[in-house]
Amino acid sequence: MKKPKCRIEKTNAVVYCRVSTDEQVENLSLGTQEQRSITYCSQKGWMVTRIFRDEGQSAKTALRPEFQEMVKYCKNEHNGIGFVVVNDLSRFSRNSGDQIAIRAELYAAGVMLRSVSEPIDETSTGTLMANVFAALNQFDNDRKSERTKTGMQAAAALGRWPHKAPIGYVNQRPSGDGPNIVPDPERYGLIQKAFELAATGLHSKAEILRVITNLGLKTVQGKPLPMQTFQRVLVNPFYAGWMVFSGQDTPIRGSHTPLVSQEMFDSVQDVLAGRRPNLTGYQKQRVEFPLRVFVRCGHCGKPLTGSFSTGRKSKYPYYRCRENCEAVTAKPDELHAKFIAWLEQMAPKPESMVAIKNTIREVWTQRQGDAEELRSVLKRKLGQVELRKTTLVDRWLDGKVDQSIYEESIGRITAEVESVRSELRGTELEHLDLELVLQFADRIILRPARLWVESSLEQKQRLQKTLFPGGVEFDGKQFGTVSTPLFFNLLERDLDDDYGLASPTGFEPVLSP
Repeated sequence: MKKPKCRIEKTNAVVYCRVSTDEQVENLSLGTQEQRSITYCSQKGWMVTRIFRDEGQSAKTALRPEFQEMVKYCKNEHNGIGFVVVNDLSRFSRNSGDQIAIRAELYAAGVMLRSVSEPIDETSTGTLMANVFAALNQFDNDRKSERTKTGMQAAAALGRWPHKAPIGYVNQRPSGDGPNIVPDPERYGLIQKAFELAATGLHSKAEILRVITNLGLKTVQGKPLPMQTFQRVLVNPFYAGWMVFSGQDTPIRGSHTPLVSQEMFDSVQDVLAGRRPNLTGYQKQRVEFPLRVFVRCGHCGKPLTGSFSTGRKSKYPYYRCRENCEAVTAKPDELHAKFIAWLEQMAPKPESMVAIKNTIREVWTQRQGDAEELRSVLKRKLGQVELRKTTLVDRWLDGKVDQSIYEESIGRITAEVESVRSELRGTELEHLDLELVLQFADRIILRPARLWVESSLEQKQRLQKTLFPGGVEFDGKQFGTVSTPLFFNLLERDLDDDYGLASPTGFEPVLSP
């Protein structure tokens, strides 16, 4: 991390708070983050000049309204900001590359990032810890994504759509093994009419949309259907009975009633795209080239591509520079062997992990306390919502609520119950989770080469980005990094004796200019 040109001690600070769901906005999470951060600033003698709050925003991306405004505000020299304070680093970002890049951007402007829960600063040890927690937060986020995917797969196994019903359908409470989505009696006929008109190839999309709008098609909010939404309707295989999930290539047959036949859906795709739709996925990456695009040419700086050359008897794989500068051409086995050897040289001594694990345990304990506080709030809220549901059912059974009001209310309350339960599941921090995190830290820092060799293609690519957010270069002979790697270069410096970290040998060479 480069030092700012002029470092003047500044005692003004801003506080940044974030929650990822609307449910968290309503409970104590934002208020708790804000109060703890303000108390932290007071203890340090810093004046809080502004508080930024992102409500219902995911930290997978840095494109959050208040976050971007906060960065802009801090970089304005007239505001005299010296510190950005967060309750914990997961509030700042759950993407390790974003955290490192934006922290460096702020540092160049003379602004330091501080966490109430984690011991980070600009020393080599503090920077190491910040990068460790950045990787762990991304690891935790990836695990949650995998759990969500598992939940979707479980719903898909029953043929159920786990999201809001697309236009033309309405959500309903499933009965037994039945569907959870049924045709909307007010709109499904108009959606069918749109497909029928599109299949003829005689009308433009604008004309079709105008026709069905005049026939009465509107959104749930009572507004005309936007053209962009209508275009998505015409290419959505859901209307032909298929469910397609993000990150999953192969569509699954749903239990819902299709609004159009497969033949009609295919005909519409022919008209729109001039080809038959491919409802099965295709392989976007090849296992022969896990370093494709990730590694850049050390001479021209362009990403390496992977392709097969035709020989006398067979086709042979090669990595090549995309710009045909011909400086780098390597067989996959040779490039992979050099990459593995490079990773092995970077591994620090095992005793380096003692201090890191101790800090992880301390922070984990703190997070468990925060999670228990949130769980208490959510349990009270769940009890209140379930009581409302029980009261509604009792009043309906006693004949005090008519059928139409009951059906309208029970669906809304049931969805609220499931939403709170989902939040509760998200706060679970079991002892097993901590052990998995410690195992992860062990494997990724102490044995990166072995982990890379044993991983699948997707896991290799994720590991590469975690270790080297800025990418790596290869000049035909050796690897090097453009920017500081996530862990290893930091361990090369002299670290604080209190942390008991040892400096390893054999760090990567610097590429020639």
